[in-house]
Amino acid sequence: MNHTSDEHAWFSESRSSLASPKRDWYVWRDGVDGREPNLWRSLFGGPAWQLDAATGQYYLHLFAVKQPDLNWENPEVRAAV
Repeated sequence: MNHTSDEHAWFSESRSSLASPKRDWYVWRDGVDGREPNLWRSLFGGPAWQLDAATGQYYLHLFAVKQPDLNWENPEVRAAV
């Protein structure tokens, strides 16, 4: 499993604030000069990053924009899955 739905409870909590305990369960990055963090492309076309207007950061989605990628570097994610 690489991602969840953007409607999943984990992602909802992750995007609720920069200080959310589940923030690091997904891959979030600041933009660069008002654009995406880098030029990575989604497998379905277009940027692999989506701006979250509420927090001002971008989340990674290597597939569809509605499928935010989990952060497998976080041991809590690995334990939960």
